[in-house]
Amino acid sequence: MERKVKKMMADLQFIMNHGQISVDFMDQGYKRMLFSALEATGKRFNVHTNEHNETTLFLELV
Repeated sequence: MERKVKKMMADLQFIMNHGQISVDFMDQGYKRMLFSALEATGKRFNVHTNEHNETTLFLELV
């Protein structure tokens, strides 16, 4: 669990610094945790599915 939280925090920091990220979301728990953290920031974001690999999501801040 601690590893998941550290990865989520690193991904959240990357999104905040770069405005976007592409992540493989096979782990539904991780996906919920990252989305909850993004929603807690109060920033709006868009989610797109990769056309060639439906498990990869592209998140970008609006």
